[in-house]
Amino acid sequence: MAGGGPIVRSANLGTELRAGLTAFMVMAYIIFVNPLILGFAGVPGLEGKGRSPTGSEAAS
Repeated sequence: MAGGGPIVRSANLGTELRAGLTAFMVMAYIIFVNPLILGFAGVPGLEGKGRSPTGSEAAS
């Protein structure tokens, strides 16, 4: 293909649902596991708490 145009692929409902679920699971993993990793690495404010500071905890 010498033109270099866009490649168009069709997606059905199952593909879209699987992609959406995958993206959701990845984001949920990042939200819950990343603060744990940062807390044990010694990032100030997250020392071993295992959760991100939210709400009133973030203000203090």
